[in-house]
Amino acid sequence: DRVVHQQLYTLMKLNMFSCLLTLCLMASVTQPTIASDVAQNDAPPYCDDGYPIIIVGSGLAGHAAAAEALSILQSQSDDKTRPIVVLEKEEKFGGNSMKATSGINGAETSFQKAQGIQDDVPLFTADTYSSSFGGKQKLNDDEKSSTEDRKTLITTLTQSSSNAVQWLRDSFGLDLSSITQCGGHSQPRTHRPPAGPAGTLIVKAVH
Repeated sequence: DRVVHQQLYTLMKLNMFSCLLTLCLMASVTQPTIASDVAQNDAPPYCDDGYPIIIVGSGLAGHAAAAEALSILQSQSDDKTRPIVVLEKEEKFGGNSMKATSGINGAETSFQKAQGIQDDVPLFTADTYSSSFGGKQKLNDDEKSSTEDRKTLITTLTQSSSNAVQWLRDSFGLDLSSITQCGGHSQPRTHRPPAGPAGTLIVKAVH
């Protein structure tokens, strides 16, 4: 049972990492691709002529993608209807994000600055990189071969983490002022609401 519980806990952590990475990838895009841009490049239709935008999974990543897609579509001047469809295999929305209890990590956020927490992106990057290998100082050959791609993903995650947290605050009014220092971090940077289950509250706010 302990092994199964540990595996489930690891999967939940990986799920929250992918959700935050999705938020950060979105936060790092300054010029989003819209339907007209794609059409000019003779690419398959993005959402012209009523084609739906299909998002697989309704966890925090899926909710964030749907919210951003809706924002982009609403900013366009035409009156065409472009449905956004979110697919979820479970009976309830939210995925594993609903079960997350820790919060969302971010460095150099407005919440940290308001509380006088000294943190920066390079430190967050170093902590995340070390944790991605289980905190090991020496890597084997297989691990070394994957470091460049890993560095790219981690850099995207950490450099845009503040914007991701700010997006949740500005767009959905989320109070993420309860900041703790969780395992693998050298500074307090795990943001969560003052009370209640973090994952459930964040997903429901975006929903």
